[in-house]
Amino acid sequence: MMEVIVLGGLGLAFSMFLLYISARFEVRGSLEEETILGLLPGANCGACGFASCREMASAVLSNPDYLSRCRVLEPENRRKIQEMLGVKVEEAIKMVARIGCTFETGDRFEYRGVITCTAANLVSGGFKQCRYACLGLGDCARVCPFGAISVRDGRVLIDENKCTGCGLCVSACPRGVIRLTEAGAAVFVACSSRDEGKVVVKVCRSGCTGCGLCARSCPVNAIKIENNLAVIDYSLCTGCGKCAEVCPRKTIVRLGAGAPGS
Repeated sequence: MMEVIVLGGLGLAFSMFLLYISARFEVRGSLEEETILGLLPGANCGACGFASCREMASAVLSNPDYLSRCRVLEPENRRKIQEMLGVKVEEAIKMVARIGCTFETGDRFEYRGVITCTAANLVSGGFKQCRYACLGLGDCARVCPFGAISVRDGRVLIDENKCTGCGLCVSACPRGVIRLTEAGAAVFVACSSRDEGKVVVKVCRSGCTGCGLCARSCPVNAIKIENNLAVIDYSLCTGCGKCAEVCPRKTIVRLGAGAPGS
């Protein structure tokens, strides 16, 4: 009988100990999660793959690698979270959204439907003469949580100082016109057309015709023509600007010098 009492007492004591340890770690985990949440931007943009910054904070607590998903996080706050968790997460390259369109095409017809790019794109493939052109109805601006995108006279403008590279605008664009590129990139192909050159010339005053002059002039072979469009490999590009100089239609632009959307 005494043995049963002793064993029962030990079991109860062990259970109470486990309860105490569990509660202590739960409180600690909760405090760390709240601290991380306070350091995250609080935009709840969802670009990291989580529905909210709170979900992101919880995920980072269990797997610090998730921290690299947040492109909006201030470098100092990133450092504080890393120090708290005792880890070093590789810094994400600063990316910004840019518009792959010169806005130099006309309209095929007058669109009178719902004023969204998604709706307009469903009507005969969009109202622009170029089937790859930006429709300029502002779906991207509406989803941007940072106020980095505006539309003026049908032209989409991106304020790169406000852009965080979250990518929500990329997902919202039904034409695939918006691309994320490194913030420090020197040149950009302001076109998204995959049509043959003879078609591009008919529908756009400055679209890429895939002539290949840029690729042939690039001293480091950083440009290729893929599906009739010049594509820049930024891992090779040195920013010399030769491609922009030789482009006969001025489709390749130097960034910071009048590029559409810059």
